[in-house]
Amino acid sequence: MVKVLGLMLPLALVAMPVQAEEEVATGQVWTFRDAPSEDFRILIGDVEFIPDLGDAVSVLVFQANPSFQGVPEYGIIVYHMPFERKSLVNNLDELQYDDVPVPDGYRVGYSEWYYAFQNDGAGIFTLSPTEALY
Repeated sequence: MVKVLGLMLPLALVAMPVQAEEEVATGQVWTFRDAPSEDFRILIGDVEFIPDLGDAVSVLVFQANPSFQGVPEYGIIVYHMPFERKSLVNNLDELQYDDVPVPDGYRVGYSEWYYAFQNDGAGIFTLSPTEALY
């Protein structure tokens, strides 16, 4: 229980995302809720407004090794996944790095997705990252 304005509320009712939406930016590495493994990470690739889709964040999902120093060169799971901004941000836990270079494989995946989107064959995930991975 947490006391808010003199009322005792269950903690779940006052829980908020760790970071505000405005703080999501290219090059950030985050942990995320309910990740398949505690070493899974999300690297933010692009944050943009896309007509007909809205605010979108494209990411790369990877598995960090114990000596991870901010360069996703190990265990890339998915090179590109596009999310509705709110769906992604609501599932981010901890910002770990904020100036990580985005690998070339991400750019290739992003280009393929964007081409498909322009030709009515792609959209963005409105699920959590974990749900989208499965």
